[in-house]
Amino acid sequence: MGDVKNKVSIRRIIGNVVDKLQLEDVSSRISSMANWAVDAQLKIGSKSSYEKFECEIDVKNYRACLPAGYVHLIALKKDNDHLEVTFKDFTHFHKGSAPAKIDDPNDFNNGNKVRQAHPGVPNAHQIDLSGIFSDGDVINVTVSNDNCGNVSTNIYNYTVMPGDNLNSIVAAFVQQINTVNPPYTAVPDSTWFQIIGDTPLINMNVVVSTTSLTGNITTRVIQRRILPVEEATSDPENCKVNIKSTSSNLANKATHHLNDGMNSDSPILEGVTGNGFGHGSYTTSKYSISNGYIHFSGLKEGKVGISYMGIQLDEEGWPMIDEVHEDAVTHYLMWQSQWANFTRGKISGQAFQKLEDRWYWLCGQARGDDELPNEDELQYLANAWNQLIPLPNKNFF
Repeated sequence: MGDVKNKVSIRRIIGNVVDKLQLEDVSSRISSMANWAVDAQLKIGSKSSYEKFECEIDVKNYRACLPAGYVHLIALKKDNDHLEVTFKDFTHFHKGSAPAKIDDPNDFNNGNKVRQAHPGVPNAHQIDLSGIFSDGDVINVTVSNDNCGNVSTNIYNYTVMPGDNLNSIVAAFVQQINTVNPPYTAVPDSTWFQIIGDTPLINMNVVVSTTSLTGNITTRVIQRRILPVEEATSDPENCKVNIKSTSSNLANKATHHLNDGMNSDSPILEGVTGNGFGHGSYTTSKYSISNGYIHFSGLKEGKVGISYMGIQLDEEGWPMIDEVHEDAVTHYLMWQSQWANFTRGKISGQAFQKLEDRWYWLCGQARGDDELPNEDELQYLANAWNQLIPLPNKNFF
């Protein structure tokens, strides 16, 4: 992040408010006060309200989270390409996976390989047992699943009995899991069993543990789910909706390609080829910003450089306030914190108005202080002014 010189913590601002208003309990107001502090910075709106930041963000499934403290975007850059923004309505490009190609070499249409809908693949985890489990050892398997936004957790416990071996323990877990009819199925083998989602729409997380000193239990993902792309049946109960990520009626990664006429193939987009005129067609990704995410049309995953104006945050994630703005932000919090008392008639309108007037005066003062040149800028102006002064006429000396 940026330099924290001449910055004060929001906790210091809140302490100022508590001291001036003699508040007794602010534990429930800290979050509101932090939001008011950011609001005050935005209202002051001068150069000391923000800082310029540059960092890399991770793109996954055509989107990336905006950085903490983000206020205004300056630019996005992928390698040597500056990405362009799109303001069209349909701009959420991460609606699903791309259609899979048919592997049959005989399936061609006018010389082009035919594509078909991806049927989807369910999520699958494998639980492996090894070593020796003794009588009384407890084995735990916890499965959390997300079925179309319906999240549930099942805990399966088994206490090892006399005569048990790895095979019988596996069988006991499989019977226990399948008996409760969850949205997944347990499939046994000799020393391991698999938990497989009933549909590709189910996402699972499996955690295992045991009290045994000589027996071991581990888990691993053997198949990550791939959602169906096209021709999904319309079944609201199982969250099967007919979403076609490649439909011309929805946004997809081919919607906002930008051909800038360069003579090289795109380093970003998949499947971009030459334009048939002796050189390649250079196509870059476009992006849109909404709900805390940046959505990309042609970048599925990777890293992107971002330059933005933002608010400095401390190590706990609280906004840092420029020292010049401390009085102004403090009085803005005092004014806002008394709003409820004013509406309930606990303080007079004259007192409330005085708080408001004081905030506006300090806001203007902070804005004016920010516009004053610093020492380096004053030296630069002095040098520039001295260059404008004409040299003395030699005839008078």
